Amino acid sequence: MSDKVSDLIRYYQACYALDNASLNLWNLHKIKAADRVTLTGNELLLSDQMPGAPIADEIAEPLYKRVQLYQRERQLIYACMFIAGTTEIKGEKRQLASPLVYINVTLHQDEKGYYVTADNSEFVLNEALLAELIPQDASSTGGTHTKDKASALSLIPGEFKAVTLADMLRASSHAIDLLPALKYPALAAKSVLSKLSKQHGLTLVPSAMVALIEKPKGTRGVIHELEKISACSVLSPPIRQLFDTVPPSTSAVTSQADLLPGLLSNVQTQVTQIAASAPLGFVSGPPGTGKSYTIAAVAAEHMARGESVLIATSSENPLNVIADKITSQYGLKDVHVRVGSPNYLRQLKSYLNDLLSGYQPNITEQALAALTQQVVSLNEQLSRAETRLTKKNRAGVKRGQRLSSLEQRYPRLGRWYLKLARQRIRKMSQLWPLLQQIHQQQQQRESLAAQLLQQQTQWNIANLLGQSRSTLQTFNKAIRSRASATQADLFEQIDYRLLLKTFPIWLAQLNSLHRAIPNQAALFDLVIIDEATQTDIASCLPALYRAKRALIVGDDKQLRHVSFLSYAKQQAVAAKYALPSTQKGVLSYRDCSILDLAQQAINNQDHVAFLNEHFRSSAKLIDFSNQKFYRNQLKIMQQRPDHEKGEMIIHHVAGNRDSQGTNDIEAEALLNRLEVLIRDADAQQQPKSIGVLSPFRAQVEKLTAAIQSRISLDQIERFNITVATPYGFQGEERDIMLSSWVVDPLSKRAAVYLNKPDMFNVAVTRARGAHELFVSVTESELPSNLLTEYRANLRNYEAKQLESAVCDQFQQEVIHALAQHNIRCWSGVHIAGTDIDILCKYDDHYLAIDLIGFPGPWVDFFDLTTYKILKRAALDVVPISYGLWRVDSALCVEEVLNRLKNASTTVASEALTNCRIDK
Repeated sequence: MSDKVSDLIRYYQACYALDNASLNLWNLHKIKAADRVTLTGNELLLSDQMPGAPIADEIAEPLYKRVQLYQRERQLIYACMFIAGTTEIKGEKRQLASPLVYINVTLHQDEKGYYVTADNSEFVLNEALLAELIPQDASSTGGTHTKDKASALSLIPGEFKAVTLADMLRASSHAIDLLPALKYPALAAKSVLSKLSKQHGLTLVPSAMVALIEKPKGTRGVIHELEKISACSVLSPPIRQLFDTVPPSTSAVTSQADLLPGLLSNVQTQVTQIAASAPLGFVSGPPGTGKSYTIAAVAAEHMARGESVLIATSSENPLNVIADKITSQYGLKDVHVRVGSPNYLRQLKSYLNDLLSGYQPNITEQALAALTQQVVSLNEQLSRAETRLTKKNRAGVKRGQRLSSLEQRYPRLGRWYLKLARQRIRKMSQLWPLLQQIHQQQQQRESLAAQLLQQQTQWNIANLLGQSRSTLQTFNKAIRSRASATQADLFEQIDYRLLLKTFPIWLAQLNSLHRAIPNQAALFDLVIIDEATQTDIASCLPALYRAKRALIVGDDKQLRHVSFLSYAKQQAVAAKYALPSTQKGVLSYRDCSILDLAQQAINNQDHVAFLNEHFRSSAKLIDFSNQKFYRNQLKIMQQRPDHEKGEMIIHHVAGNRDSQGTNDIEAEALLNRLEVLIRDADAQQQPKSIGVLSPFRAQVEKLTAAIQSRISLDQIERFNITVATPYGFQGEERDIMLSSWVVDPLSKRAAVYLNKPDMFNVAVTRARGAHELFVSVTESELPSNLLTEYRANLRNYEAKQLESAVCDQFQQEVIHALAQHNIRCWSGVHIAGTDIDILCKYDDHYLAIDLIGFPGPWVDFFDLTTYKILKRAALDVVPISYGLWRVDSALCVEEVLNRLKNASTTVASEALTNCRIDK
């Protein structure tokens, strides 16, 4: 490894260490009582009244012992000037007893007794807390910039002034009671901090505490691994792609996605190819586009080729979703390992015990080869059938155009041609059984492909047991060991390359990799980083070091990772390692995610994919984000022309935003609506899930408190009610979303926050079925704002399903004939990026009709890709050629009715009888 790359990794390591240094300071009252001491009297260290702060012997003696015992795992700090109260941090309600300033200290014992002294000459500002209290976006809008105020705040003992700190906090979006702090250096009584931390609202309390805090385990692991990686002589291919001037080459491997169960889109198939061959790939996954399903498909495809995959994220929820897809869609329950999941660990122990006891199917290599050949053969049959379908469709277009031309120009000749070609034209009805055959073969292929995956898994297990049973035995002992040292020793004895043949898919949070997976270069064939937009660069490097290839998955239009590192400290670290901004891989740790770094490093557009099929909601719900953020590239898969009403409602109320940042009238209106929704659906066995969102944490706290008092616990659980800011809903979805926007005509400053594109995009894309907005401001009162644009988009919305302006003679005839049988029809409907010639509906079932051969906009036929897209959108297709319609229209109508009957048992046999009578 070059010195430049080594220094670059150390740069990210140092930034990560600084950024995570204070993440354990949110509530020091959660620390065991034996590990903290609240001081009284006057504050001594920060005020520099004394060089040391004494602690009573009866308290200090046991603490001193604990400091000695936990030198490596914990650190002793002296913290003061606390923020106490309740608020929301990253979408989660938290109780705060958090210091604004702190310093590492040493506990001494001498003839005078016990006392603590500062390890450094200057206290440290709790930047994580400060960033929460004074967001940077808001800090520049009112008077003196917060950075200027922070620079005026001296943290050198003897120079600190509580008045300066209080003045800085006046810029906070929170209403903080600052008066108690003016009593400094006099300290509040011990009980004050505890009492205030449980109350709503925030207070700046002049308290001081000595606390033995645990160093974040994830932080220690990541930092330690980055140190090792920076000293390694060999880089993994993905890290070379990110940092080295000579990137690795692409491997000549072809994806075997055609051996997987499930119908993948062209883009998803492209993703499997990128993952199989590119040293570094990037997948953009907007809301509701099947990102987790795609990741599961990539993992299954690699497993089918005998390769291993590590899926890593910064949080647990995405892993839960992906694990569910791997199990439910591909039946791979027993071949993936969840690192750090207690529930999964119990299942894994039981499974390993069964395997080692001889409970495994006997799969022979010959049987596996035979099943593989069956899938390959069936794929070939499908390909031939699809070729015949295309050939017949082309013939239908040619005959239809010829017939229409003759009918218009030479009617008698047209009638003669129709009579002469009648039998050949009738053969166009063979399209229908051919489509049924293709459908049946696809179902058979699904079943065989699923069996193949299962048998491949069982064969791998049997092979490992036969060749290296000791590997599984050691792994079984390791996961059962309670002693971490013993467990680490056992893990070191395992040949992971053998183990990965049996368990090829691993899922882990980024900060827990070091606990179960050795830090070996290129250990996994593929590493997938999900939720990459929200993940910092440093924490991903240990995962990428373990990869031969890497796939970065995220969406740069959604909320980004949150960093509390100051720009000054980041610049100081960059200067320390003499990193020029022009060097490859040098990005702002604070502002850039691993997604940004990957986008910068990838120089081949073939290694980039955009998931463009939106399954979550209808066009009305996603239209604004599709237009504003995604350049209208999303295909709306669930759109239906008669499902537009009631999906989005704006409730305008005469509310006001108060000094606490809440809107009582909006909150009450939302709560009343919530109670109505619950009451109306209470009798249903499967009630819809409900989310309650506000961009402002104070309103979230008000709504949370009200829901806890007005909605029963049973109802909260049955309706899966969640109340949060957009940060709390990132990666989540609900059937119904209720949102309170709080701002009124006078709250211009608060309205600026609504213009954050990533926050707004997340806020308006969480609903599957309906989104109801509660607002206290008109569009004219809030110009140049995303909320105004959103409302204007709704007002001017023209559904993609509006009938086409062009409705030709052929369409009119078919629609009229179907209407005689109570079949509702729409022409020119836009679904999944495709214009449907005719969409028909009976009861709750839909069917697409592809009109073939009549000159005009609908003359052509759907290609095979379109058939597959519509199949994923839950739409079957019936092709009807113009020639066949002219020869036997009743037969065509009968086919449509039969297809609808197969989908709905409520289609009466009378409809078919009437069809025959008409004929």
